[in-house]
Amino acid sequence: MALILLVWAGCSGDDSVNQDDVIETFVGELRMDIAPDTVGRNTIDTVRLVIRGSRFSVTMITNRPNLCNIAGTVSDFGTNSALFNPTDSMASMCDSLHILRGRFPTVFKGDSLIMTKFDSLLNTQFDFRLKQ
Repeated sequence: MALILLVWAGCSGDDSVNQDDVIETFVGELRMDIAPDTVGRNTIDTVRLVIRGSRFSVTMITNRPNLCNIAGTVSDFGTNSALFNPTDSMASMCDSLHILRGRFPTVFKGDSLIMTKFDSLLNTQFDFRLKQ
């Protein structure tokens, strides 16, 4: 019994990692094809995705299609898909429909992150190609 208490006491120190302290930053391209079968309806933008524990933020760097910078919660990041729930728009007068929202399949290859999804409601293909 004393051995169990000793092991438990050794594991309860202050050296645990707080998930909210882990910050990952990815920068790259967002290719967005609105009505993918229509010629000339695609845009490419440079974006920054920051993951901090269960929070995310996306900043549009070149902002060609006037998309909204957005922040919110993320779950399951680091697995084969992540669920993005936007809660805070960080701009006004922008396209708030075409933002990082919902479940995206995620592929991690070295320092790269690829997230591609077709949103049938918006008839839009989202393709994030990012590097850490």
